[in-house]
Amino acid sequence: MNRYVKIIVAMFLMVFTFVSTLQPLAIQAATKLADGEYSIGFKVLKDTSDEVSMMNEYSESPGVLKVKDGKNKVSFTLKNSSWITKFETEKAGQLVETNVISEDKVKDTRVVEFDVEDVEKVLKAKVKVDIDFLNYHHEYDVRIVFDQNSITPIHVEKPDEKEDPANKPDPNEKPDPSQKPDQKPDPDQQPNSNIINDGNYSIPFKVLKNKTDEESRMKDKLISPAVLKVENGKKKATVTLTDNASIKNFQTEKDGSFVDAKVVSEDKEKNTRVVEFEVDSLSNKLNTKVFIEVASQNYKQTHELQLQFNQDKLEPIKNEEKQPEVEKPNVETIKDGEYSIPFKVLKDKTDEESRMKDKIISPAVLKVENGKKKATVTLTDNASIKNFQTEKDGSFVDAKVVSENKEKNTRVVEFEVDSLSKKLNTKVFIEVASQNYKQTHELQLQFNEDKLEPIKNEEKQPDGDKKPEVEKPDENKNPDADTIKDGEYSINFKALKDQTEEISMMNTYTKSPGVLKVKDGKKYVSFTLTNSSWITKFEFEKNGSFIDASVLSEDKKADTRVVEVEVDDLSKKLNAKVKVDIDSMNYHHFYDIQFAFDKGSIKPLDNQGGNNNQGGNDNQGGNNNQGGNDNQGGNNNQGGN
Repeated sequence: MNRYVKIIVAMFLMVFTFVSTLQPLAIQAATKLADGEYSIGFKVLKDTSDEVSMMNEYSESPGVLKVKDGKNKVSFTLKNSSWITKFETEKAGQLVETNVISEDKVKDTRVVEFDVEDVEKVLKAKVKVDIDFLNYHHEYDVRIVFDQNSITPIHVEKPDEKEDPANKPDPNEKPDPSQKPDQKPDPDQQPNSNIINDGNYSIPFKVLKNKTDEESRMKDKLISPAVLKVENGKKKATVTLTDNASIKNFQTEKDGSFVDAKVVSEDKEKNTRVVEFEVDSLSNKLNTKVFIEVASQNYKQTHELQLQFNQDKLEPIKNEEKQPEVEKPNVETIKDGEYSIPFKVLKDKTDEESRMKDKIISPAVLKVENGKKKATVTLTDNASIKNFQTEKDGSFVDAKVVSENKEKNTRVVEFEVDSLSKKLNTKVFIEVASQNYKQTHELQLQFNEDKLEPIKNEEKQPDGDKKPEVEKPDENKNPDADTIKDGEYSINFKALKDQTEEISMMNTYTKSPGVLKVKDGKKYVSFTLTNSSWITKFEFEKNGSFIDASVLSEDKKADTRVVEVEVDDLSKKLNAKVKVDIDSMNYHHFYDIQFAFDKGSIKPLDNQGGNNNQGGNDNQGGNNNQGGNDNQGGNNNQGGN
């Protein structure tokens, strides 16, 4: 009996030992992720403690984890990008600069990417912060800790499919004995040969999901067939891309690295682009990366694809059909002078009229000088339109402001027009503070050349109902600042450096216009302070002494507060003192500043309370990027698949 017991115990121990050796392997296998893209949360900690670093506020979590061939890369968005002049992470024991995937200078953000050997381990990093206006220049050692429990798939690739051995050349294959020595292979008849005579060929291709034989949805953006150009044995493919506006970058693999394809031509009217890239082998799939950005949908994504060329259908192209054609620009010949030209305001990349048409008045005035064309247009709702840009040489530039009429709430702007026959890409930034509305509208202006009419000298500035008018504000209609009646008014102001006319940085943290309240002859001005937590003291001068401004309201979530000061004389500068405390940067300073009020801007408010009008931010231009916490933690720039 004892013998059987011993055997059973021995068998149990063997099984237990075997199972226990399997457990770590199972855990290890579970932590290995398949190739693909995942969302991953993270925190940025101080170097020597588990306390969250200030850098955490400028890093958008979750990020994107990319796994390929067992290697990990993480990317995420940095806010206040202009302040962060260096961002390094540890790789193989050394700190190396992170790669910049994309940058948005308007939003002051950039997306960075770096290698991560093991997401279970803490990653060391170094950050350099340079804030010139604060005279702040420091380096920080930080640590990045990844939350493994937060990992969720975005796009996971299918297992690699083995290459069809039928496509591989047979090393034992012997040449055809029926072919005579003087008989050279005809490349047109033998498309599978890597030796192709110089010339131009048409070759169809498929757009496949990475490492699969499944067609990608991106196939609609890459037009097949391609044009294959062979010169001195070197092969180059020319392909037409649709959706030019969304495809920000197109790369193909060359010698193990991804390189940008050459842009042969663009047709913004048709929203297409022709690109050219080298092809080493037509028999192998060509690794390709396409970066897509659709701003209106807050979508950014790099798609990894493979192009598979069909050699069996390689066909020579006759001289007259060599292209995708590189279109020549239409040379417009309009004599120097001034013209009236109507236009439509269209939704971006459509022929549908935009609701913005009521804010951009048609017709325009077209000025032609030495062949250069400039359009002058009147904008309504001047207070809400914070910025108006048109495209020039592939970039958006601010239109020139010719005049403003704050009484009528209009603005006249001027911009260059390269071609009247093409739609002009336009961006209009609208902000309505009372409705908490901020939006950039992407539009296209379409000019009607058929109705281009010369303007006679006496009607160069056309009638106000139809044509842009360079309007002069009538200051006599504004209330007199010295004899102003009791009530509430809107008033513009600027924050200046002490005893100068130079704009103070404090101007960035104050929202103009403010609200002027007049009661029993006394005048009070209230306005909004942004980054309120940084501004720990705000005083103004009264009767030769500095006293604290009254706080009317506070919004800790938006990090703002509304303050009110008494003003004896609006024609004189108001002395003020500001204390700024930013603990995370060890920054603590007092500033002397002055407020200059614009008496000519005073306008009555129609039964609106003072606080309802705080935030019509005509003079700001940069408050969204000053470190407020409204947008902490959303992965706005990483995109889904």
